[in-house]
Amino acid sequence: HACLRLWLAAANAADTADSNPDLAVQGTFEPICYEFLTQALITFEEEITDSRQQADGITVMVGSVSQLICLEEENYDNIAKKVSQHGAKLLKKPMQCRAVCTCSHLFWSPREEGRREGQRVRECLQKCLKIADVAVQSSNTNVGLFVEVLDKYLFYFTQGCDEVTPEHIQNLLTLCAEHVAYAEGDTASEVKLAFRNTVNYVKRRKAEGARQEGDRFHALDLSEISV
Repeated sequence: HACLRLWLAAANAADTADSNPDLAVQGTFEPICYEFLTQALITFEEEITDSRQQADGITVMVGSVSQLICLEEENYDNIAKKVSQHGAKLLKKPMQCRAVCTCSHLFWSPREEGRREGQRVRECLQKCLKIADVAVQSSNTNVGLFVEVLDKYLFYFTQGCDEVTPEHIQNLLTLCAEHVAYAEGDTASEVKLAFRNTVNYVKRRKAEGARQEGDRFHALDLSEISV
């Protein structure tokens, strides 16, 4: 795991160097950055076998890769695709769901608006819902996954991702309300509290949006959402 972090740190250093005009012409460090990322993926594939460490590795890789701006589009897509595939292959469904949720950030760059693909973000989130549904059918103790996916939808909703619509949020609120009511296991109270906090957040944003023309939260109907 330490080797993975070192390769990723090297890739981020190359990315930083590439954007420094005093060091080189832009693009000079791009192939170096890509090579470091390739080595990081090889390390992940060959050295990390524990499922929990794999899940942590996915999170670390997404955090690093999503910050990069020097990679050519084809190279970035190649890395993002491989990381996403690894996330979708994790052994346990809850880990798999959370990993795919995390991988959605690969397609919504915090640094470069040109690298924000709402359609691919939505595809990741829809896949998360399918995985969560399978996990909940297997055990009702996994119902908290629906709330986690809702929170991720809300993140992109507030970020202005047009592909995440008020209808998506409305349907997920209803879905969560239906399932959370029957949450079981040691984490049931935590799940209910998490959902209550999310609903209260939406209510607050909706109230604020009533005073702002065009606010997306204003379209949500919370009258039948019980917590």
